[in-house]
Amino acid sequence: MSIQDATSKKIFSRLENILLVTRQIFSRFFTKKEIKVFFRYYTNKTHPSFKRFYERPPVPWSNAINYDLAHWINYPAWKNNTPYIIEINDHPLSAVSYKARGLHEPFDILKHIQDAYDVYADKNCVKIVMSDNGFESCRNLFEYYFGNEFSHKFTRINSPGCIPKVTYADFDSGNNNKLGVACLASDYELKGVDLVVEAWQSIPIHRGWKLYIACPNMPEEVLDRTKFDKSIVVINKAPLSDTEKHKILSRCAITLAPMHVHGGANIIEGMEYGHAIIYFEIHFDVFDTVGEKILVPYHFYVPSSYGLDWKSFDDFREILRRDKKRGIFSNTTQSLASAISKKIQDLNGLIELRKKVLKHAYGEYSLSARNLGLKRLYESINKSDNE
Repeated sequence: MSIQDATSKKIFSRLENILLVTRQIFSRFFTKKEIKVFFRYYTNKTHPSFKRFYERPPVPWSNAINYDLAHWINYPAWKNNTPYIIEINDHPLSAVSYKARGLHEPFDILKHIQDAYDVYADKNCVKIVMSDNGFESCRNLFEYYFGNEFSHKFTRINSPGCIPKVTYADFDSGNNNKLGVACLASDYELKGVDLVVEAWQSIPIHRGWKLYIACPNMPEEVLDRTKFDKSIVVINKAPLSDTEKHKILSRCAITLAPMHVHGGANIIEGMEYGHAIIYFEIHFDVFDTVGEKILVPYHFYVPSSYGLDWKSFDDFREILRRDKKRGIFSNTTQSLASAISKKIQDLNGLIELRKKVLKHAYGEYSLSARNLGLKRLYESINKSDNE
């Protein structure tokens, strides 16, 4: 890309954000509100999975110049004398971005851990919101880095926010013969797609099932190795449009969520289609009641190694490559192959499992459950502030 093209792209991106934010300002200005809660404006840099929080909010959002409570995800964009809550979407250390935007290397984040501490210690930080299902794992991370100092601020809500795309009737209408396995990933190595390909190709008989892999940086040698395998469909792209994503997910009955680093949006999307979920062990346990967890030797956020054994993403990649060559992840690959194989061999059992997942998607993992919990939280804070 030329300098001129890059400059034009930046200008277009800024103009797009100005229009997006301006539209939201006007919309929020004319919306009647019982509780004035500010939620960060949606921009073209907002994670696509958060779009649901704007289209179906728990309360109408307020503007930045007139609110009584701010709801920040991961870190505040600013702090003033107004109360705020911090929702932990990924990791407690994400709060370092309050002062140092764009930090992502582990060593740099640990160097700025005081910035995260200051966010949580601020008297205006009235609540630290964690997922109800993943509460223990998130609390353990807080205790590792900050001790028990902030435990009095912890509160739990049902946080994933599923919006189901199918109904129970779909399973009873004969429209359940989906012989597809979905693997939507943003990075080949950091998400462990290499282990998925290896596991799938180790299964001797696929019984007509297809593996759909959507990933933007598949290596050429892997593309060459899979292009003649009729059981694998590769979409060498990300992010996918909503239409492209629906086309894949509606053909599938199983979602694979490999991840060495953070993740989870693909699990939520799989749940919305009533998929059986298979996912890698990671630093949170939000989905332990939903899917089958595949154990791994280690992951990116292991506290004893994060920022120490690997100080950067590049360090982590190199260690992953080395250990995979040494066979340290062979048990993970075998467990993944076994989990897939069992599900594609037992269609009746798979349908029952999918119904259970869909029940979670309509229940405690739903957007309506999340919104109900948040609204009650906002009301309780607003009531205490007015007493």
